[in-house]
Amino acid sequence: MSQTFAHFEITPADWAALRALLDEALALPAAERERWLDALPPSDQRHAVRLRRLLAHANGGADAERLLQTLPKIETGDFATQPPADDAAAPGRTIGPYRLLRPLGEGGMVEVWLAERSDLLQRRQVALKLPRVFLQRSVWSERLAREREILATLEHPNIARLYDAGVAADGQPYLALEFVEGRRIDEHCRERALDVRARLRLVLQVAQAVAHAHAKLVVHRDLKPSNILVTADGQVRLLDFGIAKLLDRGSAEESALTRETGRALTPDYAAPEQIRGEPIGTAADIYSLGVLLYELLAGERPYRLKRGTRAELEESILHAEPLRPSDVAADARLRRELRGDLDTIVLKALKKAPSERYATVEALAADVERYLAGRPVLAHPDGAWYRTRRFVGRHILAVGAAGAVLVAVVAGAGMAAWQAAIARAEQAKAEEVKDFIASILRDADPWTTGVRASTVVDMLRHATQQIDTTFARRPELQVELLDIVGMSLLHRQEYELAETVLAHSAATARLHLQPDHPQAARGRIYMAEMHLERGRFKQARADLESALAALRGRRNADPRDIVTAWWDLSALAIDEGRYDEALAAASRARQHALDRLGERHRLTAGASVNLALAYLYAGKADEALRAAEPAHRLTVDVHAGASTHPQVIEAAEVYGRTLAANGQFVRGAEVLQRAKADAAEAAGASALVVGNLAWKLAALQVEAGETAQALVHGSEALRISSSHHAADTIHHARAQRAYGRALVAARAGAQAEPLLADALRTHAAAMGAKHPDVSAIRVERALSLAYAGRLAEAQRELEAVAPQAGDGAAPLLRARTLYVLGVVKRLARDDEGALRLQQQAQDAAGSGRAGRLAIARAAVEQGLVHVARGRADLASPVLERALAQLQELQPGASPERADAWLGLGRARLQQRKHVEARQWLDQAARFWRELDPQHRWAGEAAYWLAGCDAVLGRHADAHAAYARAADTLQRSPIPADADLAKLARGALSTSAGSGPARATGAADAATRARAS
Repeated sequence: MSQTFAHFEITPADWAALRALLDEALALPAAERERWLDALPPSDQRHAVRLRRLLAHANGGADAERLLQTLPKIETGDFATQPPADDAAAPGRTIGPYRLLRPLGEGGMVEVWLAERSDLLQRRQVALKLPRVFLQRSVWSERLAREREILATLEHPNIARLYDAGVAADGQPYLALEFVEGRRIDEHCRERALDVRARLRLVLQVAQAVAHAHAKLVVHRDLKPSNILVTADGQVRLLDFGIAKLLDRGSAEESALTRETGRALTPDYAAPEQIRGEPIGTAADIYSLGVLLYELLAGERPYRLKRGTRAELEESILHAEPLRPSDVAADARLRRELRGDLDTIVLKALKKAPSERYATVEALAADVERYLAGRPVLAHPDGAWYRTRRFVGRHILAVGAAGAVLVAVVAGAGMAAWQAAIARAEQAKAEEVKDFIASILRDADPWTTGVRASTVVDMLRHATQQIDTTFARRPELQVELLDIVGMSLLHRQEYELAETVLAHSAATARLHLQPDHPQAARGRIYMAEMHLERGRFKQARADLESALAALRGRRNADPRDIVTAWWDLSALAIDEGRYDEALAAASRARQHALDRLGERHRLTAGASVNLALAYLYAGKADEALRAAEPAHRLTVDVHAGASTHPQVIEAAEVYGRTLAANGQFVRGAEVLQRAKADAAEAAGASALVVGNLAWKLAALQVEAGETAQALVHGSEALRISSSHHAADTIHHARAQRAYGRALVAARAGAQAEPLLADALRTHAAAMGAKHPDVSAIRVERALSLAYAGRLAEAQRELEAVAPQAGDGAAPLLRARTLYVLGVVKRLARDDEGALRLQQQAQDAAGSGRAGRLAIARAAVEQGLVHVARGRADLASPVLERALAQLQELQPGASPERADAWLGLGRARLQQRKHVEARQWLDQAARFWRELDPQHRWAGEAAYWLAGCDAVLGRHADAHAAYARAADTLQRSPIPADADLAKLARGALSTSAGSGPARATGAADAATRARAS
């Protein structure tokens, strides 16, 4: 450092002022600098001496650059007096637990390296930020603690995560962040030549990430292209929340650290309040987003500078008004596209005063989405001519057909009169609706009416009565309002009243509106949703097909109506068992939403979830999961992380079910459990949505082998459904079916049978006797009858379903039918028939996780038949393979696994391997005792465990187990259990002190009795 600066004492505030003046002076020709110094205002004259000394070392060009690079650091008590001795970052150097691999980039205060952990704890690669400014450890502790606090709150798919932060032994601070493979957003747009709409969709992703941060009270403060990467698949990742600050009462207060190190910002993207050094709020990020939008759309930044100095830039940000993006765009086509709404959106975000910008990032994003959907943006003055122009833009073809009439009107009456007429009509409609709503609210006020306060349903009922009289001469408005009221009632499960209102609306539309009128078509969609809710599939299909025909006939149809209609048609096809049609309709809904509404629209998110559900029902589990995971993430993004939003809960439900369908039972159950908890928080523990999630969770847990939990959730689902639905509705039948299946899994056949019988009747009435769901319920009811000891009835039920479960049936339905018939044969002691049917079930099961589970269940049944016939040599290998398969496929200790344990224990008894036998039998007995100690299966397991204990000399244990077996088996509804109960009573009478021979004889007698 030169002697001139050896004792350069200056405060940070004076240095900031001096730096700006020096920047301005260096932009002048050398000959003009002295005159400029003499003209400095009095407030800056105190810096003149230092400025002259600094300028004496600069002759312009490279000398000026060297001067700026060699200017002194400002020393304070917070700064380290010396940097570390080895401060040169290089490949191979270790910093903390990280080894540097290669540089990724650098900024004013940091270098960024690709690194990986060198301590073998993790092999993940990270982006390692290495700040160049060396502060005392106490200061870095403050900063790193703050950054960890900030980034730990930000869990968002468009925000790079913080993994670690610390200070290395040599004093080098570091931040380990998620390494993102991507290009800067401006380079990505340029290299791929993205059009305006594609660029806007990228900015919407940025806005979603920033909105998430703002919701966590975090402001970024340095949004710029280098902090926004786009991955190869088009996903935005927002970097560098390291300079963000927690918000306190809406503005970011500066810490001592910030005051000493200076404001961390990039001037080109900084808001005026940042330049002035004022407290920073969320409006600063909105301004930076405006600069980003301007640059991505127009190809230039908002301010054109003559000298290009920082001082000039800051002056422009504070005082100059930017040109419209359309005025600086490179070509005429782009200028036309930007002119109007996009100019307005960008310039509103760039307002000097924070209060004049968009109030929130969500508001900015909403206007961008409105533009993409062709609807009026809110930032524009809401004049009649503007609304009309946007209407023409959305409905250009329809308006074009009436072009001659429009010209005649304008020429004859004048543009001003035409505009005024539209404005008056719109204003009159708005006033009518406002007065109507006000009257409804007044009538609900107990201070006005003198009666008790009205509920929401009361208000809607009253509104329905008033709509007919208030809007009798405005049928279009009358239909629109009736539809709104009807759907509100439907969403509150007020089915009878909702149907009355929607039917009245449809009748009004038929009387007064054309069949292809948009409001009439929308009403038919609403009626279809009503029919779907009530299980009337034929009526729902008729209304949806009619609505789609009307919408296809209108080129200016609202895309939201089209997306909703295809979405509903997909749901209908699922209910009807037409899974290929469901998948096709769901695909059309999602594609139309993407094309017309954009990726970030709530209907696009919902249609994406529905597509995943269609894949799931079509038996394409892999595709379902690939669709459900991003759909769930998108839905969370669209609703700014609000986990209690109904659409987010629905997305979580579908995601959880697809995880389970792919064998990820534990994770799938966790997702569904969280969704259920969120639903209970939002709507109450007895809300219908909670009940729906409960029965879906029960169904998942049955397949996972978590029988006890399935019983809990199945019972909860039935209780909630009973309080909301009539007994003969399809929704109540679904809850009955789910609980019935859980009871069948628990072998509680007598309890399950009436539930499944009711569910069967309701499903058959709604769907027809040949529907796959009806056949599946019939098979489960047959199994419940078998477990209840009603073997002949079970046989007849299976014979009734045989035509639907024949060779052409879905593999799993056919396999399940053969499996249940085999169980019936085994319980009826038809061993040959049971073995043959279980082999056929395995042959029919097909591939995939569900097919492998069906094969394992059938193999357990084969093993039980072999062991009952005294063929331990055949039973053991079959049961061991089946048990290994079940342990892989079912995380829970399922009834099927308990059957395998019992079979292996009996096989070891036959082989006189009593110690090993007891281990298997004890597992089976404990499982059934914990599920239900009075269970017939608990009695059977107790019987065989008692025999084993007697052989091993555990006479007290054997006596107690024989007592449990005799008590339970004598009450069993299964006919063959009478023999086993008799043997248990005989063994009980002599077991105390009878010795091993007597117990072994009892076990052999049971085997002989079973075989005969």
